[in-house]
Amino acid sequence: MMKMKRYGPQALALAAALALGGCTLDFDNPNEPTEEDVFATAEGIRTVAVGLQAEYGDQIGDPTYVTGLVTEEIGAADGTFASYQDVDHGRPLDRNTDIAGAPWRGMYRVVKLSNDLLEALPAATMPAATRTQISSIAKLHKAMALGNLIMMYERIPLEVGPTSPAFADRPAVLAEILRLLNEARTEIATVPAATDTSTIPAAGFNLRNTIEAMIARYSLVAGDYNGAITAAQRVNLGVLSELRYAAPADRNPLNNLWYRSGNAYRMRPEQAFRLNAEAGDRRVPFWVRAASVNGGEGQVLDEHAKYSTDTTSIPYYLPDEMRLIQAEAYARTNRLGEAATLVNAVRTQCTPSVVGEPAACLPALSAEELDTRDELLAEILKQRGYELYLQNLRWEDLRRFGRPVKYTWNAYPLTECDLNVNAPC
Repeated sequence: MMKMKRYGPQALALAAALALGGCTLDFDNPNEPTEEDVFATAEGIRTVAVGLQAEYGDQIGDPTYVTGLVTEEIGAADGTFASYQDVDHGRPLDRNTDIAGAPWRGMYRVVKLSNDLLEALPAATMPAATRTQISSIAKLHKAMALGNLIMMYERIPLEVGPTSPAFADRPAVLAEILRLLNEARTEIATVPAATDTSTIPAAGFNLRNTIEAMIARYSLVAGDYNGAITAAQRVNLGVLSELRYAAPADRNPLNNLWYRSGNAYRMRPEQAFRLNAEAGDRRVPFWVRAASVNGGEGQVLDEHAKYSTDTTSIPYYLPDEMRLIQAEAYARTNRLGEAATLVNAVRTQCTPSVVGEPAACLPALSAEELDTRDELLAEILKQRGYELYLQNLRWEDLRRFGRPVKYTWNAYPLTECDLNVNAPC
């Protein structure tokens, strides 16, 4: 779980309780306030805003490992749960497993916390800049949660509630994501940050850059290529925005799952990532290291490098994602020269722009190798695979580029099928 700045782990515990639909705490204990008490004070709202960031940092592990299993970024080592091995080997999805349910539950926890903050803010007594920053953080995290869901499930509810929410299709969900992100962008652009808001964004989290990066990401997914280019160009590539962790209280959720939860959760990199890489690609040792892990059914797996410790950060986005977004948008609108320039910028980078960024340090491709739309798109997909390894984007990428996948969409969790009459199960 993400380090909680000055509020400590209580903020995350409170946020998690509120995300589950309300506190069931001892009302006589002044150190364990009710939900109403928390949202009735500016300090309580600030605490939940910090907790929201931590909750997202904890929950992002589930969509990441599921996407990794589906897209062959990682495999299930021998001894893992049968549900992980089933996905690894392409067997039918089971609605009654965490493959279906964990990303769903976790991301809707983030949606609910975001909603709670947005509902409480208008009545709160606090400086306008503080309210605006918290509102922007809530809208950003709600948008990212919905984005993670719509990249995994064909249709999703836009809200959570006690009744059966309706399911929205992808165009409607993407429109809502971009509405939230653009509202957040407008808010922080029109109200300057106040000095008393410095304790709200977590260390390593750049709010403005992350909003712009997510606008670029989801504009591309929505097919708004000009919007994607414009937003990507607004991102300061010299600033990394990331989720930071500090053991023992706050562990990287991927490392915690893979290395501290026993053999049942042991998922490791597929060797094809390393073996199929272009010779000399420095991103390979950044992400993985050669090993011989028994993957079962004759499969041999490598080890993680980037996520080999429990304090490793997880980026909200990587700088070269912005270059590759622009390159893809240019290629899809037949601006091939501009696309080729950006592809080679990604390939030839040897010195990372920021600490925590991979750099390929490969030779540039010739004009003849990148002079058709198909050549460019194939190279862009390849570069995205090595640049954005385990960034929860590969499933969406493979579908968008028309490549085969084991499953087009994730299965809806059994609990949703049972409880929501609108669920398309």
